[in-house]
Amino acid sequence: MNTRLRRIAPFALAGLICFGAPAFGADTVAGATRDGYGRLTFALAPSDQVTAQVTGQVLTISFNRKMGLTPEGIAQSLPGYISSGRVDADGKTYRFALSQTVKLHTTSAPGKFAVDLAPNSYTGTPPDLPQPPPPKKPETDISKLPVLKVRSGAYQNFTRVVFDFPRTVPYKVFPGSGKLTISFDAQINPDFSAIDRQAPPWIKTAGWHLSGFQTIVDFTIDSASGFHDFRDGTHIVLDVLAPKTDADAYRPPGTGKGAVTPMAQSTNAVVAAIHDASSKMGATGAPAKLTQPTKPVTPPPAPQAQPGKPGSGKPGAQPPAQQPAQPAAQPSAQPTAEGQAAIPTPPTDAAATNTVGQVADGHLTKDGAVLVFPGAGRQAAAVFQRGLNVFVVLQDAQPLDVQHLKTQLGAFPTEVEASSGAGSTRLRIALRQPAALAAFAEGANLKVVIAREVNPTAVALGFARNQENPKTASLSTLMTGAQRMERLTDPSAGDELLVIPGMIGRFVPESREYVEFSVMASAAGLVIKPHVDDLSVTVQSPRVTISRASGLMLTPPAMAASTPEALAAAAGSPCFLDLAKWKTLGGPNFLDAQRKLRLDASRAENERSRKARLKLARFYLGNGFAAEALGMINFMQADDPGLASDTQLLTMKAAASLMMGRYRDAHNALSGSQFDQDRHAALWRGLAAAGLEDWEDARANLERAEPVLNSYDSETKAKANLAMAEAAMGTQRLEIADAAMERVPEKLEGSLGILAKLDRARLAAAEHRNDKADALFDEVEKSGNEMYAAEAIYHRITTGLQSGMLKPQQAINGLERLRYRWRGDSLELKTLRKLASIYFSEKRYREGFLTLRVAATNFPNNNEGMAAMDDMRAAFVDLFMHGKADSLPPVQALGLFYDFIELTPIGADGDEMIRRMADRLVKVDLLGPAADLLNYQVTKRLDGVARAQVATRLAMVQLMDHKPQAVLDTLRTTQISTLPDEVSHERLLMEARALTEQKHFDRALDLIGVDQQADTVALRAEIYWKSGNWPVAAQKAEESLGERYKDDKPLTDSERQIVMRAAVAYSLAGDQQSLDRLRNNFWAKMKASPDGNGFAVVTERIDLQGVAFRDAAAKVASVDTLKAFMLDYSKPLTR
Repeated sequence: MNTRLRRIAPFALAGLICFGAPAFGADTVAGATRDGYGRLTFALAPSDQVTAQVTGQVLTISFNRKMGLTPEGIAQSLPGYISSGRVDADGKTYRFALSQTVKLHTTSAPGKFAVDLAPNSYTGTPPDLPQPPPPKKPETDISKLPVLKVRSGAYQNFTRVVFDFPRTVPYKVFPGSGKLTISFDAQINPDFSAIDRQAPPWIKTAGWHLSGFQTIVDFTIDSASGFHDFRDGTHIVLDVLAPKTDADAYRPPGTGKGAVTPMAQSTNAVVAAIHDASSKMGATGAPAKLTQPTKPVTPPPAPQAQPGKPGSGKPGAQPPAQQPAQPAAQPSAQPTAEGQAAIPTPPTDAAATNTVGQVADGHLTKDGAVLVFPGAGRQAAAVFQRGLNVFVVLQDAQPLDVQHLKTQLGAFPTEVEASSGAGSTRLRIALRQPAALAAFAEGANLKVVIAREVNPTAVALGFARNQENPKTASLSTLMTGAQRMERLTDPSAGDELLVIPGMIGRFVPESREYVEFSVMASAAGLVIKPHVDDLSVTVQSPRVTISRASGLMLTPPAMAASTPEALAAAAGSPCFLDLAKWKTLGGPNFLDAQRKLRLDASRAENERSRKARLKLARFYLGNGFAAEALGMINFMQADDPGLASDTQLLTMKAAASLMMGRYRDAHNALSGSQFDQDRHAALWRGLAAAGLEDWEDARANLERAEPVLNSYDSETKAKANLAMAEAAMGTQRLEIADAAMERVPEKLEGSLGILAKLDRARLAAAEHRNDKADALFDEVEKSGNEMYAAEAIYHRITTGLQSGMLKPQQAINGLERLRYRWRGDSLELKTLRKLASIYFSEKRYREGFLTLRVAATNFPNNNEGMAAMDDMRAAFVDLFMHGKADSLPPVQALGLFYDFIELTPIGADGDEMIRRMADRLVKVDLLGPAADLLNYQVTKRLDGVARAQVATRLAMVQLMDHKPQAVLDTLRTTQISTLPDEVSHERLLMEARALTEQKHFDRALDLIGVDQQADTVALRAEIYWKSGNWPVAAQKAEESLGERYKDDKPLTDSERQIVMRAAVAYSLAGDQQSLDRLRNNFWAKMKASPDGNGFAVVTERIDLQGVAFRDAAAKVASVDTLKAFMLDYSKPLTR
C-alpha cells in the first residue's frame, strides 16, 4: 500500500463507521430468572420482527435487521440457561447453546420481545408482556359540532317539531312508554331554544347526546300520546299528538295525512335496550351484542319507505308495519331502510338493566369538582346539599356508572353511590368538607359545580300564599318541567325528603322554615322536609302545591305597623264596604228603592239627613252607580266640612273612583296615614295601584288584604285576585299570578269574565303554553269588548315577539294598526313605547323618534308619557354619544340630529355630542352644517373657557371652508385672557392663517413675529411664499427643516414639500449657491423618494432650467398647504 492509500484508509474507515452502519445504541437486552423460568427481554428501537425457536439444545433468535448486541452479552444475562452463543455473518441471527432442556415461550409488545426458557418441570405458562393501554378515543368537542335549528309549533291537537337538516340524513324513531327516541346518522348540536322558549304542549322535556357517530334525541311525552314522523325535503318532521287523540281527528297541514303510531307499541325495555345498544356502538356504528331476552319482545317499528324512495317518510307514506312478537333463542337484528345499521332485538325488562350505565364525567378543580351529566340539561333534575352530602336526582335518566365517577373524582369525596328505579336515577356524593353548590344547563348537558364559592345564574324560586280561607291555606309555585314528586331517604339523617325535580334554571337560594315543613336550599328543583305526617305535595305541571287537609298554618302578611287583630274582622274597620248588603238597601226593586231613598234624603233634617244621604250613597255604590255615589259623597262633604276626613267616606270615594277608572283620584283619597294599618284599606289601595300599573305597590297591598277577602262579595274578590295576578305578572312572579288565577272562578259574567280570560291568556303566554294562550286571546278579541280586545292584541304581539313566533316587521304592522284602533289611555302609551323600541332595534330611528314624540306630546302629565320622553333622550344619546349614528349616512344622521335637536342633553354630554356630530360632518366635507352646529354651541350653550375652545374648533372649520373673515370674527368675539397656552397658540395660528388668506401678509407676519415654535416657523415660511418674497421664503423654509438631512430618518410628506418649495424659491430668487447647498444636503434623502425626479428638476442649474422646471414649480405651487395645516391642527382639537 502506497503512502497515499495509507493516509486515506483511516478516514475511509471512519466514514464507514459514521455512515454505513446502523444505529446500534438504542437496542438493549435484559435477563432475569423468576418463578422457576428465565426471561430474555429485548428492547428494540426501532421496533422489529423477531422469531425464536429451540431445536434440541440450540436456541435460535432471528431479527429482520442487524443488531448491536453481542452473543456473549446475551449469554451472560441468563447464565443458568445459556452456556455460549454466536452470531451469523449476516448479523441478524443469533444461536445459543443451552445448558439444559427447556420449553420455549415468546411474547411481544410494542418495542419489546421476550423469550421465556422454562425447564421441563415447569408447569403453566409464563405471563405475557403487559400491553400498553389502548389509545384514548378523542372526545368530541360539542362546541364545534354544526348547530341544527329545531323549530316547534302548537296546533289544535298536536305539536310539530321540525329538524332543519340541510341534507338528507337517515333517522329512526323508537317509541316507548312516555318517551320518544330519535337517532340521526350524523353528529349535530340540536338547538332546542325554541322548545325551551315556547314549551309546546305534549312535549315535557327534550334532551340529546352523542353515541358514536350518531346523535340521539329524547323527548319525554305523555304515554297516551301518538306520533307521526315524515320527511319534508331534507327536513325531518315529528308530530306528537295530544293524549288519547283519535287518528281521524289528526289533520296536519297539507294534502297528505300520515298514519299515527301509538306509544303503547314499545315498552320501557325496548327503549332501554336501544340506549344500551347505542351506548355500545363502535366507530363504525355497528351494535354490540345484547343479552338474550328471556321472553318474547315486540321490536320497535321501522319507518317504511315509499316505492323508489328508500327511507322516505313524507305524508301519505304507509304506516310502519307492526311486527309480531316472536321468541328468540339468540340475539337477532331487524333490517331497516336506507342501509342503516341493524337494530338489535331488545331484551326484556329484566335484562334491560345496563350494569355499566351512563357515563357522568367529573374532574377536579383547584377548590372543588365539576360534574357533567350528558343529556340531562333538558330533563327534570334536582340538585341539593344536606350537611356534607350532595344529592343529584335525574328523572327519566339511565343508571350511572359510579365506578367511572369514583375514578375521576379520586379522593375528593369520601363516598359515591348511585341508585335507579321508578323512572329516576339518584346520586349521592359525600364531601370531606362543606362547599357551595350550583347547577347549570350547558346545551343538552347538566353541569354541577362543587366549590368554596359559586356564582349561580338561576332565578330564585318564589312561593305564593293561598290563605284566603285559613282552613284550606296552601303554598304553590311554578316549576317548568316538574312531573312528579319523589321520596328520598337521607342515609346520614335517616329521614325522608320530598323531592320535585324541574328544569335547570330555578333554585332555592336559602332554606325556608314553616310550621309543618321546611323548604331546603337547592341548586335545582324543590326539596321539602315534612314535619307532619299528612303533608301533601301535588304536581300539576308546571304548578306545585303544598297543602294539608286542615290547611297550612301561615302567618298573615304583616301590615306597615303592628295591627290589632280586630282590624282583620269585617265589622272592625270603617274601610270595609259591604257592597253586597248595600245593593239591596231600600228593597229588592232598584227603582222603588231609589225613589224611597232619595225621598228620605231630601226630607230628613240634621242628623237624620246625614244618615239618609249616607244610605243613598251606599245604595248607589253597591249597585255600581259610581258617579251618583261620588256626587252624593261630595255633596255630604260640602254640606259638612267635618266629613272631609271621614275614613269610610274616603274609602267609598276611592271605590267609586276605581269604578270610574279614576285610579289617581282613588290613590289620593287613600293617601292618609289613618289607612296604613287597615287591611281593608290595603285592598282598595292595591286595586288603585294596579290601575296605575304600580305593580310592586299593588302586590304588597293586595297580599296584606288577603286575610279579609272572604268578607267581600264574589265580584270584589274576583277583582282583587285578577289585580293580584296582573301585579304578579308585572313583577315577574308567575307563581303568585298562577295562584291568584286559581282562586278566580272559571265562569264570570260580563266584562269581568272577559278580563279573567285575558289574564289567563297572558299567564299561559308567559308560561309558553302558546296553544292555550292563542285560544284565549282569540276569545277576548271576539268578545265585543273593545278595550279588552285591544289589550289582547297588544299582549299577543308582545309575547309573540319575545318567544320568536313573530318577526319584528309583523309586530310593527300589528302595533301600527293597534295605535289607531285604541287611543287615549295607558294602553296607547304602552303600544307607542313598544312600537318605538322595535323601530330602534331595527335601526329605523326616525320612525322610533316620531312615535315617541306622539306619546310624549299627547300624555305630558302621565308617568308613561314622561317615560316615553326618557326613552327618546336615551335613544338620542345612544345614537350620537355611543356611536350608533356612525352606521348611518352622514346626511341622514344630520337630519335626525336637527329634527330632534331638543333632545340634546344639558351640560357636558350635550356639548360633547354636538362636537362629535360636527367632527363627523367635517370628515365628509359638510363644512357648512358642521360650522352651524358649532356656532350654535358658541352662541347658545357655552361661555368662558369652554366657549373659547369650541370657538377655536369653529374657526378651524370656517378656515377649511375658506371663510377667513368668519374666522377672524369668531376668534375676536370669543377672546378671553384666561385661556390655556396651547389654546391661545392655536388661535394665534388660525388668525394668522386667516389674514394670509386675505393677503394681509404684513399683519400676519407681525402677529406671529415673536413666536418661534416649529409650527409658527413653518407658517411664517408659508406667508413669505404666498407673498412672493422668494429669498426670505426659501431661507425660512430651509430653516424650518433644521438639520434633518443629517439623521437617518426619511423625510415626511410635508417635509419633502418644504424642501421642494425651498428649491423653487431659491431658483426664482436666482440664488445658485443656496440652491446647490440645498441639493447637496437633501439629495441623499430625496432621490429615493416619490419626489426624487421633481427634486432633480427644480435643483438643476438656474441657467439650464426650462419648461420642465416651470411644470415642476407649478405642481409645487398647486399643493394645498391649508389642508395639511388643518390636518395637523385638527388632531389636538378632537381629543
